[in-house]
Amino acid sequence: MIQRIQTLFLIGAAIISVSLFFLPLSEVKVTHPDGTNDLLTITLMEIKSESGSKEVPANISYSMLIINLLVLAGTMVTIFMYKNRQAQIRLTSITTLLLIVLIILIFRSSDSVAGVGEPPLYLTGVYLIAVQAFLYILARRAIRKDELLVRSADRIR
Repeated sequence: MIQRIQTLFLIGAAIISVSLFFLPLSEVKVTHPDGTNDLLTITLMEIKSESGSKEVPANISYSMLIINLLVLAGTMVTIFMYKNRQAQIRLTSITTLLLIVLIILIFRSSDSVAGVGEPPLYLTGVYLIAVQAFLYILARRAIRKDELLVRSADRIR
């Protein structure tokens, strides 16, 4: 049901999930043992080196990618479960928790790549995840409001 406001919130969250595949999450300035500096860009799928060196840390976790795919799938399922509002409320809560786990994983992987050097610089992707979590909270509130309205109408009959 596209005309419901929670569907629009969920569509916005799905668009953000898709855009996370293409946006950088953080940048880390690393000093190599030979004294050269390098700028590493962390995305969901890889760590890119500005200098193109092959000595990029290989400790990138694909768990961030899997969690983002789960969030995207959960969003699409939630949109099409408009007849079962209780399940929608549960799914939005679960996806919000998954987003919190995703943010924690991004922070941990950025800090592990940074090591002792300068702290990582968090980019657009991390802030969009926070907006996405806010959209899920708004969608959950709207779904709950609809459920309370239906229950009150049932009591009147």
